[in-house]
Parts: sequence; C-alpha cells; structure tokens
Amino acid sequence: MRYKALIFVVILLATLLVAIELDKGIESKVLGAGDAVRMFFVQKIQGFKEWKSKYFDQAEQIVALRQKVADYENLALQNHALTNENKRLNTLFDTQHLTNNPIFHRAFVSAFVRLGEYERVWLILDLATQQSFVGDEERIVGLIHNNTAIGIGKFENGRLMGLLNGEKNCSYGVFIGEDRALGILEGKSDDGEHISVHYIQRWRDIKIGDEVYTNGLDEIFLPNVPVGKVINIYEDSGFLRADVLPYANMSDMDYIWVVDMRNSVDESIDESISDETNQIQENQAQDSKPNQAEQQ
Repeated sequence: MRYKALIFVVILLATLLVAIELDKGIESKVLGAGDAVRMFFVQKIQGFKEWKSKYFDQAEQIVALRQKVADYENLALQNHALTNENKRLNTLFDTQHLTNNPIFHRAFVSAFVRLGEYERVWLILDLATQQSFVGDEERIVGLIHNNTAIGIGKFENGRLMGLLNGEKNCSYGVFIGEDRALGILEGKSDDGEHISVHYIQRWRDIKIGDEVYTNGLDEIFLPNVPVGKVINIYEDSGFLRADVLPYANMSDMDYIWVVDMRNSVDESIDESISDETNQIQENQAQDSKPNQAEQQ
C-alpha cells in the first residue's frame, strides 16, 4: 500500500512538471507573481532605508549631497556645452533627423537564476517598462552599474535575465586602448578569474594597461562605457585575445540600469528619405514633359 501511494505521488509530480514544461505561459505567470511579491518587499526595504537615512544619517547625507550637487552642476555645464556642439554639427551636416537617445530603465536584482551560477540573475522592471518590451522580446539590452558595463540582458518567458560579464552567453562589442582596436567581450579568461576579449586583429597596437570600453556598434550599449583594463595578451588562432580585469563590483548590486537603444534611430529618417524620394520623382516627371513636347 505504501508503494502504491509513493508511485501515485511520483506520477502526480511528473505530470505537473510536464504540464509546466509544455505550457510556458503558466510558468511565466507563476514566476511573474513571484516577481511582484519580491518587488513589493524590495520597495518596502528601500522605503525603510530612505526613512532611516532621513532621520538618522542627516549629517553624513548633507556632506555627500553637497558634493553630488557640485558634481551634477559640473555635469550639467558639460552637457549644455555638448548639446550646443551637437546642434551646431547637426546644422552644419544637415543631420537633424539623426538621434542617439537611449532610454535608461531601472531594474532591481531579484535572485540568481540557479544557485551557484553567480553570472545569471533575474531582473525586475516596473510594469510599464515590462509592457513596452512586449513583442520585442528578442532584443538584447545592455546592463550598467556604477557607470560601468556589467553584462547584457535577454528576455526569457517574459522575464528579463541578466547575463553578467564572464557568463558564456554574455557577448558584446568593445574598443581597446587609444588605438580603438575592435574586439568581442565573451566569457572568462583561462584562469576563470577575469573576463576575456576575443577576435582582436593581430596588427592592432594594444598593450597591458589599456582601457576597454563599449563600442556601441552592436546597438546593445551606447559607446564609451568603461568595462575594465587589459592585464594579459595572447595570440589565439590568428587573432589576439586579452584578459581583462573588470571595473564592476558584482557583490553590491541592489539595482542596475538597463540600456534601451530602441530610440537610437529616429523613425523620421525613413519619412525624410521617403519625402526626398517623392520630390526627386516629381522633379524628374516635370523635367520629362518639356522633352516630350519638343519631340512632338
């Protein structure tokens, strides 16, 4: 009798697992509900930290905020100068229809995808941002923490999975050094302690100590986000390969920034091209009428 009950339980569990595997929608809803619960507690904990900071850490906060205000004023002036220069160049080269304005979404780190796999984490976006990616789940997004590139994000069953630097499926384009040598950041170094950049052209002048930063050519990141520094260089199958010491600290990540490059090219480009094409066709049609009259 005990064995029959055990067999029944095993069959029931197997049936449930098969049903969940077959219906990813159910799994997505269950995991989504878990994310909602986690988000609730994350917001409460964040609120408590802000309350504690407000009433118990005022002196330290005032000093830190004064420095931040000074830094932000400096950045605001630099941004104003860059905006003016951008407008001048757009006017000079008639590129007012071109834009490069990524959107940054705040995402909370929910949990590791699996225990022991520290390079893969679940990320929670707010509901409006999550809905904005519906129908565009194939898009790969960049992940930034403390102004450094820390990995990429992919959607799986409606949830955003973060693949951090060093994860085997984390790959994006980078520049290396002042020579701006192209490379692909992918996986870990041979010793497993650092990250690795592959497919660097052999004739490029790179050296130990060179900075590595995103190139933005793959539309995952915006350009020039710091990644790390080169610590070793090897020859590898006709290319160079570099071990990189990353800048990012993976041990302290309450939240990260998701880089959404969908707004990097304005749809008005297509409209502008279409308008110009129509105008050219009209001009050609008008020019052809006198020629036809002369022939008659």
